[in-house]
Amino acid sequence: MARMEPFRVRWAFREAIAEPSHPIHLDSLLARARVDRAIAAGGADEAALTRASQDLPLERQEGPGGAWVWRASQLFLERFGPAQQVTMFRRTDLNDLHARRGVLFESDKTEFPPGTGPFRGFAIPLAVRHIKGATAWGIGDIAAVRSLLQERIPALGKVTRNGWGEIESMAVEPCPDAARLWVCRTLPAWAGAQAGPGHARSFETVRPPYWLRSAREEALAFVGEVTASA
Repeated sequence: MARMEPFRVRWAFREAIAEPSHPIHLDSLLARARVDRAIAAGGADEAALTRASQDLPLERQEGPGGAWVWRASQLFLERFGPAQQVTMFRRTDLNDLHARRGVLFESDKTEFPPGTGPFRGFAIPLAVRHIKGATAWGIGDIAAVRSLLQERIPALGKVTRNGWGEIESMAVEPCPDAARLWVCRTLPAWAGAQAGPGHARSFETVRPPYWLRSAREEALAFVGEVTASA
């Protein structure tokens, strides 16, 4: 059995980050990495990917009735300077439509106005900020956590495909403080005994996939600040 111990993850970035709309949890990054690895290995059916997303090198905090949550914090970004507003434009590419549908696009139109209709282009406003780094804490298998993050997580934040949030370096190291700091995350309501003054009542998804609205439950979102040893 793998040795589970408190650890800290630190990231440094090569590019500014497009700020996420919601907190990024360390277990969500590891779940994404495990799913990506499973797909690369040929296990792309839904059941296999679900198993992969729940097979993480982290300890679980057990709750009543078989409920549980990963012992892994959300990420804390060390911001500096004001956020900058950047607008990303996307225009409809008819060749791309053809390639994805596998058929020729048939229409009596001779042009497609980009400002209106189903094929209109659009603009996405992004809040972009330079950050000194990011930190997260957890309890788990340090070697396995390091392997997954190095292999499968090249960037953080929004629209990383466009180069934002590119990671320059990442380090995973033992950290005794993580035994208490893993709770700096969204906790299920039943884990109130682990919550501190930085938690507030909310209604959230408490483990991956965090975008799954049907999995939301009464929760305690972490909105406070973290105090840790250097």
